[in-house]
This record gives sequence, C-alpha cells and structure tokens, in this order.
Amino acid sequence: KPFNPVIFLTHAVSNIICSIVFGDRFDYEDKKFLNLIKILNENEKNQTRIQLQLYNFFPTIMDSLPGPHKTLIKSVDDIDDFISEIVRAHQKSIDPSCPRDFIDAFINKMEQVM
Repeated sequence: KPFNPVIFLTHAVSNIICSIVFGDRFDYEDKKFLNLIKILNENEKNQTRIQLQLYNFFPTIMDSLPGPHKTLIKSVDDIDDFISEIVRAHQKSIDPSCPRDFIDAFINKMEQVM
C-alpha cells in the first residue's frame, strides 16, 4: 500500500531538532508538536507571497490591510509563545553546572552577560 513518507520524515527531523534545542522529544501525536509543525509549514508557504514582501517595506500601511501577512504574524506569535513556555520551564529547573540543551546553554550565557 503506497504512502507519503514526507509526514513521517518531517516529524522525525523535527523531533531531532526539538531534542537538541529543547532537550526533549515529542510524541508524534502530541497536539503541541503537531500544531508547531502545522504553523511552520504554513509559514513556509506564506513567505513567498507579495503581501509579506510589501509588509517588510511598508509595515505601518500593511498593518491596516487584511491579507496573509496577518496569518504569518499570528503564526510567529504562536511560535514565540510555544518557545517561551519551554524557556520558562527550563529557567525553573536549570542547573548552571550541567546544561541539558541549547536553551540551558543560552540561559547560562545570558546570566553571564547580565
């Protein structure tokens, strides 16, 4: 029976990246993980649209107009919320002498700079 391997490969590669960056992998059926992949796929499709290119040059004007740039802005906010939640959890449980992943290393570096 034929199947499309793109979904499985996307999940596998995304999980490897999440494991390195966040220090944890997600279940392939995890709703947050699936939503993250969906948002990233939508962003990839929307990035080539002319409205987004116009937004880069005329953000004030484009803010008042409808279009796919609004979807991308919301998607970026959703990704920011997703990552912020993970960073906050890391901040509560961090051991500066033993970083678990890139987030811990980044938090440690930020503490050194401040």
